[in-house]
Amino acid sequence: MDLLRRLASKKFIKRIISFAIIGAIGSGVYLGSLALLVELIYLWYPLAVISASVASILVNYFANNRWSFVDRANDNHVVGLGKFTILMAIDFSCFIPIMAILMNMGLGYWVANVIAICIRFPVKYMICAVWVWKDTAISIGQEEIIRH
Repeated sequence: MDLLRRLASKKFIKRIISFAIIGAIGSGVYLGSLALLVELIYLWYPLAVISASVASILVNYFANNRWSFVDRANDNHVVGLGKFTILMAIDFSCFIPIMAILMNMGLGYWVANVIAICIRFPVKYMICAVWVWKDTAISIGQEEIIRH
């Protein structure tokens, strides 16, 4: 019951909702860029994925720095964006096999991308909270649940 009370704190809810909204916007940037590059420009799909990912990384980092993690925003964008880019590169290495499996199951690239994005959300939030926007713990209200 205590964990539920902590998960319901306004600070945690605001941060997770803003992270999700920014993630949705970043995903829209990614999917929109991907569609534009593949369907209109006829760019080779792997190169289109990389290009769309770069656009999404920039949108996600700067928006999260300004909104989701404003209380511990990175002033040094070289370090902050560097950490976020490393996280996204590792995430991307997980994304490719997920995409391959989903597309081999017969799903189109759009549906497969959306499913893969949703699968990776909780892990990315936790790593962002404890490493990219460094804090000694993931705070939920006044309580700390994960120590660095």
